[in-house]
Amino acid sequence: MSTTILDVERRKSPAGLSTELAETFYHGSRAKREQFRRLRALLEAHVLYDDGQKLLSEPIEEQRKRALRMSCLSEKLILTHKLNEEEADLLRNISYEFSGFESPILLHNAMFTKNIKSIFTPEQQASWGSSIESFKWLGCYAQTELGHGSNLRSLETTAMFLPDQDKFELHSPTLTSYKYWPGALASTANMAVVYARLLVHGKDYGVHSFLLQLRDFETHQTLPGITVGHIGRKIAFNNVDNGYLKLDRVLIPRTNMAMKFSTLSRDGVYSSVEGVKREISYFTMLQMRYNMMFMSGKCLSKAALIAVRYSAVRLQGLSATEPNKELQILDYQTQQHRLLPRVAESYAIMTTSHKYTAFCADATAMVDNGTEVDSIVLTMAHASSCALKIVASELCTNGIEVCRRACGGHGYLQSSGLPELLGYAAQFVTAEGENYVISQQTSRTLVKLLQGYRKGMALSTPDLQVLGAIDAPLPKWSASNIDYVAIFQRRFLALLKEFEATAKRYKSMDHAIQDNLIESHHLALSYGKYVLVHEFAAAVNALPASGVAKPHARNLFELFCVTQLQHDFGDFVSLAGLPSSTRSVLHKRLVDLLATLRPHAVALAEGFDHTDATLNSTLGRADGRVYEALMKSSLLYASDDIPAFTEYLQPLRQLHARL
Repeated sequence: MSTTILDVERRKSPAGLSTELAETFYHGSRAKREQFRRLRALLEAHVLYDDGQKLLSEPIEEQRKRALRMSCLSEKLILTHKLNEEEADLLRNISYEFSGFESPILLHNAMFTKNIKSIFTPEQQASWGSSIESFKWLGCYAQTELGHGSNLRSLETTAMFLPDQDKFELHSPTLTSYKYWPGALASTANMAVVYARLLVHGKDYGVHSFLLQLRDFETHQTLPGITVGHIGRKIAFNNVDNGYLKLDRVLIPRTNMAMKFSTLSRDGVYSSVEGVKREISYFTMLQMRYNMMFMSGKCLSKAALIAVRYSAVRLQGLSATEPNKELQILDYQTQQHRLLPRVAESYAIMTTSHKYTAFCADATAMVDNGTEVDSIVLTMAHASSCALKIVASELCTNGIEVCRRACGGHGYLQSSGLPELLGYAAQFVTAEGENYVISQQTSRTLVKLLQGYRKGMALSTPDLQVLGAIDAPLPKWSASNIDYVAIFQRRFLALLKEFEATAKRYKSMDHAIQDNLIESHHLALSYGKYVLVHEFAAAVNALPASGVAKPHARNLFELFCVTQLQHDFGDFVSLAGLPSSTRSVLHKRLVDLLATLRPHAVALAEGFDHTDATLNSTLGRADGRVYEALMKSSLLYASDDIPAFTEYLQPLRQLHARL
């Protein structure tokens, strides 16, 4: 077998580098990587994964059918291989990694089922569990409305209690109250968790959750009073049938209200459940935001790998020192500057996501076991989930576009995989809270926690303990010796202290935030970036000195920090005491890091552990046969288009000939 240019690139790096990086940063451990690869092999053994490029050329209806077929195959594999809950969730996630295979069933597992477990009582769950697990029920999460998204308090759908019937009447009173955007609603789901205003004896108790049957379980026809439909084509993610829902005085049993946190008795007496923390009621959304951080890292890592491999294969321009030699475009410093920071950002996001995935798993287990979860810890998790979702999704979408441009004209092709990734990732900046909106929740929560600390609240976790340094004196930094974790922490705490002082000038926090939205968003970004730096540093420091990955991981960590320092340089000078003379030092360090990392670029990007099947890219192939793949993909669309010529062009030419 002939040696390819990518083989040559791989030999520049120590043996095992990609494997060590994958185990530590991308998967979290060797055992996790082995589990991931074992489950991925189950999926790759099936013919549906053979040619993702063909899938991209199919009509959207065929893509949806194939995606649903793939999801059903995943569920069959879960049953036949007797996978536990952790393995089942991982297999589903791997399935969705394959380009084009995201499915409406994703929302059933990720949102509907988790919501049932989070906010409905054990008795309710026991009553409905078999229907959910057997897929007799296929659910969706109907919260967002045509007129309201992130502002849950203003949702308009109503659930009026009818005491004489012991039922709720669900109703859409206005056009803007129609549910709009729920995934799987348009044609897949037959059940929904609907968010609506609870109205009892003329009193509005605010937004609560209700279980609603949408369609007949046998015929799949919508039930009386229910109107559903598709909202239309999206930038991407079109295999998921996002829809709208109009409710016309639909009756449901009183017992279909979520009653883990509040109850309504037969005679219409409303009460909150004692001893249950309401923060848990938002746990599903918190989990989804952490998951979006995780998926942002996945998408960016795919784009980075595609662009790095292609840049190693693509030859363009002649060498200044060897006039007859064409250069790999990866040898250009500007190409390295565009791509290597994206590799570093991917590692930063992925390694941070492992910590918070573990937190969610632990918190879920505690809730399932009836163990109390500290409300302060949940409050801090709410702040971090918002901030990390914001930062990760912004780095991801911006980074994928940088990678697409770095691939030149070929990056504009759907077959490159990059437009699909960009369209897929674009949802992350909006879903589960638009980034500029949820940044307000981050700043509000951080100030609230800081005020609690000043009043004697214990800082019981490492995430909370950062607040203890709020009044520490400003360190003296040397331009040539920067403690990256400390300086990102210092910038965050300075902005938090400023925002705390600003808030004190207002009668309410709502008013303070509304008047200072730019500062609020700035604070949220600074916190998210601090957490990424902190967790990335911890992961690098934990690497064994005996391995081959540590020096390369440290360089990636430093590249991430240097590029972020350059991006927000004014902040660090004015808020964290960084000497202004550091600008030239940072630039020199950037140039040195790019040169040091360049020989290992392919191996570093391959630490993301993607296969050709999951990349589904003509440009990012592991064998480097880019041009053969491009032509093979092009032939899927080959056509002389004779009808268009005879029907339109030929008559036009004939008309000109007659005149």
